[in-house]
Amino acid sequence: MSQYHFQNENYKVLYGWDDPLQYCFLVIYKVVETNPWTPVFSNMDLENPGMSIPQIKETLASYGIDSPNELAENLNHDETHSRQHYKHSLLQARINEFFDAQRNSEGNGH
Repeated sequence: MSQYHFQNENYKVLYGWDDPLQYCFLVIYKVVETNPWTPVFSNMDLENPGMSIPQIKETLASYGIDSPNELAENLNHDETHSRQHYKHSLLQARINEFFDAQRNSEGNGH
């Protein structure tokens, strides 16, 4: 999972890519003196929590938060790297299953 942080005078923002769930996430916290980690938005509260980069940018804008220039680049990089790793892991698992089946077949006299 990748995590990126930034803040302005009113909000702290956490965003990134969730490898196991294979989607982008966003949490926005209101900066208040009594509790600096008061969440005002979390993608986990949505019916469909997976967020796209445009949805993240729209949500930030709805709170008056400017998206950092590197937001899209960070998330695109993390998503691409994660999906490549996932595909490689899936391929490796299938190869292992094939050879396990071959060994089991040979061990059973087939």
